[in-house]
Amino acid sequence: VCVLATQPTEQRFRVLSASGPDAYLAPSTIQIFPNEGLLGHVLSEQKTVTQSEVKGSEPLQFNDQVFASALITPLLKHGELFGMIILADRLPGAINQADGILAETAGVQLINVWGYSHYNETLTEFIQSVTLLSAIQDTESLMNIIASIARRTLKAGFTLVASLNNQEWTLRSAGRAPMLIDSLRNGAMPFLEEAIRSPYTFRLNDLRKDERTAEIRLDSADMR
Repeated sequence: VCVLATQPTEQRFRVLSASGPDAYLAPSTIQIFPNEGLLGHVLSEQKTVTQSEVKGSEPLQFNDQVFASALITPLLKHGELFGMIILADRLPGAINQADGILAETAGVQLINVWGYSHYNETLTEFIQSVTLLSAIQDTESLMNIIASIARRTLKAGFTLVASLNNQEWTLRSAGRAPMLIDSLRNGAMPFLEEAIRSPYTFRLNDLRKDERTAEIRLDSADMR
């Protein structure tokens, strides 16, 4: 049994843990390409797959050891891949689809634990930053730090911090979205003005379909 975690900056998965008589065969990292082998098939399809289901695929292999039976469950949350659980055995027929129920149940619990751990870490980081934030006198530097903390806490691709002073907006951000920033600076400010006047949390379900954000240009389809 192996538990893998994604490494977002690379096409590699880190082996977090391995157990069983063949655990010593598990490498520290595994490179996986879409549609290549059993692991690549799971990466592309993002669903639990057994060795017998993928016709023509080479058997799972670690350090020259071939595993005749294998089942792989992707660890998904809201469509985002966090890792995989691998069940493997040298004997054919030792693992089947029924084992997938156990692996998927374990995967849900693991994803929840990772989520709680992430929020605990970011909350701790935020608390530790409070002293630092209170000591910063420069508004723009403070806004940069707040944007960075918000992005990590929310696991967002991009965060924006805006401040209105004497009818002038100051914008600072974390992440890369040059088209969005440029559109905010050139004609999309009414959106921010409406947001700052709102007595409630200002939430938009889809920036592409809301009239209030018609002037905003998005850098990718994922930013909505």
